Amino acid sequence: MSRPSNDGQRCKNDIEIDCSGVQINSINNSKHQKTPPDPLTIAEMERILSDMIERFHLQVAHYFTFAFLTGMRPEEIIALRWDDIDWNNRTIRVARAKTFKGRFKDLKTSEVRDVDLVDRAVNALQAQKRFTYIKAAEIFENPVTGRPWHDERSQRDHYWKPSLKKLGIRARRAYQTRHTYATTALMAGVNPAYIARQLGHANVKMLLLYMRSGLMPQIAEGKKQKWKPDCASIHHLLSTIFIK
Repeated sequence: MSRPSNDGQRCKNDIEIDCSGVQINSINNSKHQKTPPDPLTIAEMERILSDMIERFHLQVAHYFTFAFLTGMRPEEIIALRWDDIDWNNRTIRVARAKTFKGRFKDLKTSEVRDVDLVDRAVNALQAQKRFTYIKAAEIFENPVTGRPWHDERSQRDHYWKPSLKKLGIRARRAYQTRHTYATTALMAGVNPAYIARQLGHANVKMLLLYMRSGLMPQIAEGKKQKWKPDCASIHHLLSTIFIK
């Protein structure tokens, strides 16, 4: 999901950009739907990351920056190791998860995926190197214990919740970093099939929840308004949010 080419149609890794917009009003709700996503606005994301940099150990900000900019599940992020990274191709392999009991679980072959990394995600990894790279184990660790995160509860309870409360942002699960990534990418015109692959979905069906009328405009501006994307706005969104 890097910067699109000048013609606004394709970008790195053959990601297709649809400059005509997404037909969000034509999507029918299924009879039985999961709980709708509750992503944060772009402004809220930036405020949270700024607050974490200011108040907490830098490793906390690195973790949540990576979460926001990859859309990976918390249990996948805490299981990542340094040798999962392909620095040349700017990807990271998701091959395992860490359960709530702190145990590793290998993903099925069909579930293993390579996630493309945007500039800010790569920068977060580079900044994290000085803390855990020499240990040649998990990338992200608890800065208090100096050991890999046991599960996703500690960073949620000690950093995520306090940050949202201090900033006056409505309480949400830390899992919403994943939904924020997906919605922001959809707003930018990134091909839904590509986003689904990044997130580890078998198809684009889950993305229909993000594209319902009224949700995406709230993410873009923090208020409801009709969203009419154009190539210029797509270039701006990608450059300001994912490339930094």
